[in-house]
Amino acid sequence: MSIIDKTYSRKKQLAINLISQIIAYVVSIGVSFFITPYITAKLGKDVYGFVGMAYQVTSYITIFTISLNGMLNIFVSTKYHQGKMKDAAELFNSILEIDVIAAAILSVGLGLVVVFLQFLLDVPAGSLGDIKFLWGLIFGTFVLNLAIGPFSAGTYIKNRLDLTGIWSIEGNLMRGVLLMALYFLLPAKVWYIGFASFVSGIFLNIMNISTFRRLVPEIRIHWAKISWRAVKELFLVGIWNAVGQLNYVLNNGLDLLIANIALNALEMGYLSYAQTVPIQIVSLLTTIQSSFAPDLTKSYAKGETDRFIEDVESAIKICGFLGSVPILGFIVFGRDFYHLWLPTLTHAEVIKINILSCLILLPNVFGVYISPLNNVNSITRNIKIPAIVSFGIGIANVIVELILVNTTNLGVYAIEIVTAVLLTAQTLIFLPLYAAWNLKVKWSTFYKPLRRGMAATAAVLAIYAGIYRAVHINGWFSLIAVCLVAGIIGYIVNYFVILDSADKLLVRQKIRAKLHRS
Repeated sequence: MSIIDKTYSRKKQLAINLISQIIAYVVSIGVSFFITPYITAKLGKDVYGFVGMAYQVTSYITIFTISLNGMLNIFVSTKYHQGKMKDAAELFNSILEIDVIAAAILSVGLGLVVVFLQFLLDVPAGSLGDIKFLWGLIFGTFVLNLAIGPFSAGTYIKNRLDLTGIWSIEGNLMRGVLLMALYFLLPAKVWYIGFASFVSGIFLNIMNISTFRRLVPEIRIHWAKISWRAVKELFLVGIWNAVGQLNYVLNNGLDLLIANIALNALEMGYLSYAQTVPIQIVSLLTTIQSSFAPDLTKSYAKGETDRFIEDVESAIKICGFLGSVPILGFIVFGRDFYHLWLPTLTHAEVIKINILSCLILLPNVFGVYISPLNNVNSITRNIKIPAIVSFGIGIANVIVELILVNTTNLGVYAIEIVTAVLLTAQTLIFLPLYAAWNLKVKWSTFYKPLRRGMAATAAVLAIYAGIYRAVHINGWFSLIAVCLVAGIIGYIVNYFVILDSADKLLVRQKIRAKLHRS
């Protein structure tokens, strides 16, 4: 196979990975889109907040597990592509055994949390049993994923994330069908959400195990003495992932808990609604970003420096090009979306939720243009300094949030205002500078796409504001039609502003080639 053919094949696989992951994301958000208003109408605004809270609690536990699992795919993939099959197998099996043991221990601790939940949080008395069952199922899914999680390395090693995307589509469809059946055939209960996720989780883990055996038969699964040498090698780098996860909890994962304890369950419910769509949008950005990771890992492992830098630049442009339009669109048209999506809420409640959503999305308005740099730090194993900086920001975030919540009338707004300001500063100042230092390139290297991004953001926001003033949205049809038109315009602006002349030429060549073949 020639170099041109190899390059085409590599980019074709990247496109397949990216498309399949995006489709999986669309299916996932579609399930939430239809189920959330139904739960709100049937069970109440304060109950819905406990769904997001349960998932946030699992993020607290991840602080202790991510030190090994967060870097497992990269380490095993690196050793695999370097031809060190024995080392790859030794590391994989050691982490698998540790994860199974950790899952068993965590099952006991999480079970106690469920039993004594009413003593830990402000829980609506009439829904206590329902919420406990929900938490038990969500925790069960987490423990299952922890024990079986290492098998996801197979699709990463072989750069077949498209398979993961396909299973995610099937799993989310399964989850959606099961939820609709339960809610329409039985009395409404919030624990159905946890049950559907548990069933979907079983399916995804079965597929991961079977595919791992098929894609990487060189790595045999066996129960033997844990190689602490291999574990130590992974832990010494991965410990900074644990710090990074702690930073995530400090910056994002304590919001609902603070709202519940410092305010009340209803305010937590508003914040949970506000997080729903932004979390899905950020998930989309993460999906786009992660699609580049296997190829970046492979090129770095083989010492192909020029190709590695080229792939990083491509990732930055594509993430900015694809990810900015949904963010800006939701910021402008989000209020109409919430009015239609949550018709049982008052106008004042919708305004509150919309403002909170915009604050949550603010750091990503510019962060979307440099988010792939997080991959670079992990792959090059230079994550210590970013973790320390993020930890300092996280501590400051929690302290200032608690002060403002208890000393001002900002209420739940205080929680997101502080986070938005601190994370935006980190995005605009620290991340571009550190990535340039890490890759030993000019300090301003990554400010170029950021400047282009700022210009595109200003143009798109101005256009969207004009559209919003010019049209009247009075239903789902008009909202969808306006958003489709706005989306097309946004991507046209991004095409001319974000992409440079070489990128535009490549896009035009690909389009002409597709039309010629058809």
